[in-house]
Amino acid sequence: AFHSTADFINMEIVYNGLGIERSKVVLFDRQPDGPFYELIEKGFSEGKLKRSGDFKGKVRFEKLIFHLESPAGIVFPKIGQKDKSLECYNSVLWRKYAARVLKAFDLYDVQPPAVPSLTLILRERTHEKNVGRVLDNRAEVESVMRKCTLCDVKVVDLAGMPYKEQIRLIRSTNVLVGVHGAGLMNIIFAAEEAVLVEIHPHYRQDRHFRIASRMSGKIYMPMRTKKRVTCQGSSDDVYVEIDEFERTLDGAVRIAREFNRGMSECGLVCRPEILAIDAGLNNEYGRLGVKMGDKGNMRFPCG
Repeated sequence: AFHSTADFINMEIVYNGLGIERSKVVLFDRQPDGPFYELIEKGFSEGKLKRSGDFKGKVRFEKLIFHLESPAGIVFPKIGQKDKSLECYNSVLWRKYAARVLKAFDLYDVQPPAVPSLTLILRERTHEKNVGRVLDNRAEVESVMRKCTLCDVKVVDLAGMPYKEQIRLIRSTNVLVGVHGAGLMNIIFAAEEAVLVEIHPHYRQDRHFRIASRMSGKIYMPMRTKKRVTCQGSSDDVYVEIDEFERTLDGAVRIAREFNRGMSECGLVCRPEILAIDAGLNNEYGRLGVKMGDKGNMRFPCG
């Protein structure tokens, strides 16, 4: 998702520069259709995608556009800056790209989550791919997330989901959590107000997803693990210090409770009487199987 997004945002640059919304798209590779085939077809193509094998003999194109190659500096401006500063935030280009994709999947104009909606992205090894940065204490991390009072909590491996289902899930998420990895690039498609909680293994210093969060107008909350990873060949297991994770997630949820019209002044674990103050949550108790509290007397007590 990370490297592909660089290509797609560069396509957005070209389309904007030429003043076009769509064009006929031809893929010149010979690889099987990948997870982003549908994104390219629905978001950028005028009609069905074509491949070079669909043409016979010599072909003359009257107009031909090659989109920009994807040097990282075009997408991530910090890489090209000598002073290492990053002043860009909420980029019009990034927002236009996100809107293009969300509209293509009928997910642009949707209601934001009424409660904190937490999604933990996992990376899981398979026989085909020995991926790295796998959660070593996954059960503990999930347990902390499921403490969240009156929240939606989902735990997923995006690699096993069709792309349309991935983006629908992310769009309904306002707290996205995961170990540093390409799936965190999806923060750009999250609810309009959202937080990214990125877990950095002790050895990683990349800031890709901090930049992606900033450029798409989202909030970024990182944490760093202290324990050294354990290795399985070229792959690693990441142990997350639970106390630090819980503090970080508490802050993210505290922010998310104030999104949209929210008015619950609490974090991960909330007292029922605080949640009861927010009438906008009344329809969520039955759905989530949570008993509603009594907000008590809210009158000014003095004088």
